[in-house]
Amino acid sequence: MAVFIHREARFRRRLDILKRGDKKSSMAAERAQELIRKLFEEDLEFLEETYNRTKHGELRIDKCRKYDLGSGFRLICVEHDEDLFITYVGDHDDCHRWIENNRRFEPEVNELREENLLSEGDEDGNEPTMSKDSEDMDYDDILMKQIDDNLLREIFCGFCRDGA
Repeated sequence: MAVFIHREARFRRRLDILKRGDKKSSMAAERAQELIRKLFEEDLEFLEETYNRTKHGELRIDKCRKYDLGSGFRLICVEHDEDLFITYVGDHDDCHRWIENNRRFEPEVNELREENLLSEGDEDGNEPTMSKDSEDMDYDDILMKQIDDNLLREIFCGFCRDGA
C-alpha cells in the first residue's frame, strides 16, 4: 500500500497550525505524526489497537478512514485502489466541514506520482518527510499573490475612509 498526501502544502500548514496551538492541539499533531509514521511502516495491527476509528466518515465518503487523535481532533484518510491518501487533519468541526465539502472525493491524477509518496524521514525518526514540489502551491497562496493593497483598498473602501 502506497501512502500519499492530498494537497501536501495545505496539509503541512494545517499540521503546523495544530503544533503551534494550545496543549491539546499540539498533542493531537504529535499523535497525527505518529499515526502517519505507522501508516508508512504499514503497521496496521498497531493502528487498529492504538487509534480509534470513528464511524461517520465512512458513511459520507467511500472508503474513508477517520482516526480519533483525542480531544476532538481527527485525521482523515481515504483509500483509492491500493493506495491511501492522507487528506485532512483538524478539530471535529473542521473535519466535518471538510467531509461535507468533499463527499465525492477522487484523488487527482498528479497526486499519484512518486514525488508525492511519503518517504521515511530523518535518522532520528522524527517525522516522515513528504517530498516537496516547488510548484505545489495551495490555491489560497496563488490567489494571495494576485491581490495587492490597492485591490484590497478598492474592495474594502468603506473600512478605509475617514469620517464615518
